[in-house]
Amino acid sequence: MISSEEKQLIVYIDEVANKVIDSDGGWTELMVALHDTIADWQKLMASTPIKELEVYFQEYEGFYQFTQFLTNLSDYLQGGSSSLPTNDTTDTTYH
Repeated sequence: MISSEEKQLIVYIDEVANKVIDSDGGWTELMVALHDTIADWQKLMASTPIKELEVYFQEYEGFYQFTQFLTNLSDYLQGGSSSLPTNDTTDTTYH
């Protein structure tokens, strides 16, 4: 179970991501707005079971989109993806 601080992080990321996306911002703007949360986000991802994260992904669309972008970027940087994520934030709905 996540702590109250981790829940606050999820809500913060969600709110900021949604504001950026709602204002037609792309991934570049999202990274600028949330760069200071990445270390805490990494800790959250490493310490939280995927089944629990999936609950938050469904509830917090902005948090999910931020997570998807960072995951895709990581895959690209590690050579697991042949293309860099685009700056398009329009098609990242949780599936």
